[in-house]
Amino acid sequence: MHSSAAAQRLHRIRVITSNLLKQLNWHQRLLQFSSKHIGITIVMICGIYISVQVLSVRAFGINATTGITRLQAQRQISQPSSSTQTEAQSLIAVSPITRVVIPAADINAAVLTVGMLPTTSAGDQEWNIARYAIGHHEKTGIPGQDKNIVFSSYASDYGRIFATLDKAIPGSAITVYKGDVAHTYTVVSQKLVKAPHPGTREQISDSALVAPTLGEQVTFITCWPPNGSNRYSSYLVVVAKP
Repeated sequence: MHSSAAAQRLHRIRVITSNLLKQLNWHQRLLQFSSKHIGITIVMICGIYISVQVLSVRAFGINATTGITRLQAQRQISQPSSSTQTEAQSLIAVSPITRVVIPAADINAAVLTVGMLPTTSAGDQEWNIARYAIGHHEKTGIPGQDKNIVFSSYASDYGRIFATLDKAIPGSAITVYKGDVAHTYTVVSQKLVKAPHPGTREQISDSALVAPTLGEQVTFITCWPPNGSNRYSSYLVVVAKP
């Protein structure tokens, strides 16, 4: 009788011990997994957070760098350096056109008004080019005026805002903001025009590209291509209409 009871107690002790060992082994495995994969877990969490932030930004049509580029551009006017003072004086003011968005080319940038640079020794007149922003050419159209609205920017330097302008192909949508009012246009053409002084520097001097038109259109100009042996050999011109 006593041996039977002792055997039962011994059996229960073995069962309890076995269960404790199993639980201990499970906890050890969990700790090993956590310590082994903690880096991957953190990366996954960070990746999910960043993805949510990017989607939120795109959902509201806001470019995270717009405020920075606009601030940099405004500093060209308010605090020009001695080496760029002449050019900065041609950046007349912040334009009534506040922003341009071209989703197909991943362009979303602030806008400044730009004027003509002083006549060169060769008698050429060139438009200034806004840095870290899109330049709206002085005395060209404003949305709703039924005129040619001309913009230019750098493709190879100072923010490289127009480095992807070639992706704005016919059919691409463009939004031009005058204040907070959106005006929509559709790209109708894209072409290369030979530059009058290929490869010299990135300036716009072809007056035909900024000439008035019979109806409203938006013209985007940049020196092209931005790199390579034939750098600046042409102007890339994209035209969009309402």
